Amino acid sequence: DWFYHRSIWMDLTGDGRLSILAARAQFPLLQGNNGAKEEGGSLGKGQLVWLECPKPHSYDSTTGTPLDVDQTLFDPFSARNTPWKLRCVMGVYVSILSICLLKTNKSLCY
Repeated sequence: DWFYHRSIWMDLTGDGRLSILAARAQFPLLQGNNGAKEEGGSLGKGQLVWLECPKPHSYDSTTGTPLDVDQTLFDPFSARNTPWKLRCVMGVYVSILSICLLKTNKSLCY
């Protein structure tokens, strides 16, 4: 199982939707693995992932309000719009998210 330990809300597509950029990891702690290579253990693995916020079906022509398929208010967290699309940005664990947070140019993160 994965655990998520760092995340940031960002517009990764330039369309105004805030998606989640997150670092996640696996570490088999419950299987007697303390992660120390010198003791014969193996290290856990990690990824930098992008959880893409779903797009609304349409927008109200007068107010610009995002709408769902049935013309009700679009809610990206409702059951009909989940789960969000998961994309692996980087498959090798590094603390890249911390580096991205320090950058002023967000395009360096995706």
